[in-house]
Amino acid sequence: MKRPCPCAFLCRLGPLVLILTVAFLLPSPGQTAAERPNLLFILSDDHAAHALSCYGSKINQTPHLDRIAAAGMRFANCFVVNSICTPSRAAILTGKYSHKNGVTVFNRFEGSQPHLAKYLQAAGYQTALVGKWHLFSDPTGFDYWNVLPGQGLYHDPVMIENGRTNKLKGYASDLIADLSLDWLRKRDATKPFCLMMQPKAPHREWSPPAKWTNLFAGKVLPLPETFNDDYSTRSPAAAEATMRMRDLKKTDLKAPVPAGLTQQQEKEWRYQRYIQDYLRVVASMDENVGRVLDYVESSGLRSNTVVIYTSDQGFFLGDHGWFDKRFMYEESLRMPLLISWPGHIRAGSSNEAMVLNVDFAPTLLELAGLPVPADMQGRSFAPMLRGERPADWRTSMYYRYYHYPAHHRVQPHYGVRTERHKLIYFDKLDAWELFDLAKDPHELKNVYDDPEYTGTRADLKAELARLRKELDDRDQFVNQLDDGDAMAPVALELVFNPDAATLANGEVKDVSAKGHNAKSTGAEAVPGRKGRAFRFGGEGAVTIADAPATLSPARKPFTVGAWCKPEGNEGVVLSLGGAAHGFTLYVEDGTPCAAVRSGGQLATVRGKEKLVPGEWTHLGAILSAGGELRLLVNGKPAGNTKSAGIQSKPRDGLALGADVGSRVGSYNSDLRWRGLIEDARLYWGELDRDELDEWSAK
Repeated sequence: MKRPCPCAFLCRLGPLVLILTVAFLLPSPGQTAAERPNLLFILSDDHAAHALSCYGSKINQTPHLDRIAAAGMRFANCFVVNSICTPSRAAILTGKYSHKNGVTVFNRFEGSQPHLAKYLQAAGYQTALVGKWHLFSDPTGFDYWNVLPGQGLYHDPVMIENGRTNKLKGYASDLIADLSLDWLRKRDATKPFCLMMQPKAPHREWSPPAKWTNLFAGKVLPLPETFNDDYSTRSPAAAEATMRMRDLKKTDLKAPVPAGLTQQQEKEWRYQRYIQDYLRVVASMDENVGRVLDYVESSGLRSNTVVIYTSDQGFFLGDHGWFDKRFMYEESLRMPLLISWPGHIRAGSSNEAMVLNVDFAPTLLELAGLPVPADMQGRSFAPMLRGERPADWRTSMYYRYYHYPAHHRVQPHYGVRTERHKLIYFDKLDAWELFDLAKDPHELKNVYDDPEYTGTRADLKAELARLRKELDDRDQFVNQLDDGDAMAPVALELVFNPDAATLANGEVKDVSAKGHNAKSTGAEAVPGRKGRAFRFGGEGAVTIADAPATLSPARKPFTVGAWCKPEGNEGVVLSLGGAAHGFTLYVEDGTPCAAVRSGGQLATVRGKEKLVPGEWTHLGAILSAGGELRLLVNGKPAGNTKSAGIQSKPRDGLALGADVGSRVGSYNSDLRWRGLIEDARLYWGELDRDELDEWSAK
């Protein structure tokens, strides 16, 4: 049962009333910052718990992170409610599940909503954010922020400081620590602070600095116990996922695969390349966390500073033959969580209770002496830091993953985990998995159909239904991308499926499997790069008439693109909207271009090189949350310009192969395409480097 908010009746009146109430309850301005704890919240990216030595890692050491564990509490069962970067970060900030905070996949976080940093800021905390943000909107609630755009780069990254873009020299982990230390030294020492230091590491592509490149030189790290898992007892979801060693790219491996290897030898070679770079990146991050801990200790801040270390989710380190995360399986689900506060948390202690990433915000608010808003779905575990476990603490948790098919083809699923069992439902496959974690901790044997577990299965289904009802995750969110619901705050993917699309009687059937009615005039389905493509002869188009209602790009960042094979030197690949508001991706005089129009004002970016007729090319464009329009050719930057964004819903529909109706671009005709177009997509939000690479890979 969730503990009620001390000011629940005021919380229900809204954020403004809550902020005023918080201000009333605080100590008077004359009191010192020492009476309220400072909060140093360190959030890494993709750091698996089993890659920390304080969690028993068999492959690496993390001496500085271990310092936090030695000085405080290690949580053995901390779990993420949606194992993917952007949704987890939104859940951490808001204390709400994905279906409530609006971030289910890689889509924009609406910064106007109340969240942890805003509550702390309103209560007199000085707030700062340094490092990876990855929420596709400018940070809110922070007095100072200096963040990587998107995923950011490991070497010589661009960072955005309170809205100003700067190109920095150096290594990301070093720079994020430097900037964090600089802010700590310059902060207003009369106020308590909350610093959210968020390293990029150890996110893909695992590029270590020179100092750590020789770590593990000449060594062969042991293979995980489940490295050669054949997925034999599970649903088709496990075998479908494209995150095996064979799916690692050249940018991940950073070396060509040696000739003459057997299939198993190559798999193991790829693992060594991956895991060693991953751990080198971890080593660099660990060192920089140590630098910040050293400052906190030497500056006299340690006694009144709560230090928290966690990651945005777990990660597969070759477990089940995988890298990445997303699945509800243990290695992906489990997060590291270390918290220390001298004099308040017993040094070297551990806790076995089930805590979640949605619990972080309520906990930090309670530690800061603030009420927990009634609409936060997480629960404060601050009593456990004092060694007290509430009698009504949760014994089960709810999980939901939405993002499919992009990036790794991990099927959407939801499920329940108890202290012993786990039940997972892959709703698009109508497939269930049940694991007995006491007998099968590595989740190799699906016992869903085992008669011995008939009662357990029924109990878990009942608990799953109870949790979904309690959390208000209604059926409308199942397959929400299929609903055509324009108001669903999700990354809408419009895919012209080359395998499923067929043409009959002028209608494009199953053009996207997303519920949009499309019509074809003068286009035909033909073999493409990997499946079926649309051929246009300079006269046809595929149109989606309901696009203004269901696909409005108004006030949204987006990514759009397609594979195309031109047979002429001009033509529109994809357009949405018209002369008032909209966007278009096109080729003019052989040169790729992208344009955005808002209120009739046009922003256009043109490439520098012409396309080669008869060759497949991936064209794309990104309109960022900051108003930058970027053109991409084969996934690489080809030009950029500033844009005011699209401020109103376009009247004209979406078209593939032409700009029908009024025209978005400056061209003087419909600019009908001649050639092939395949795999056209529209996403709400900015795709990161990995996502773009996957889509545009030849």
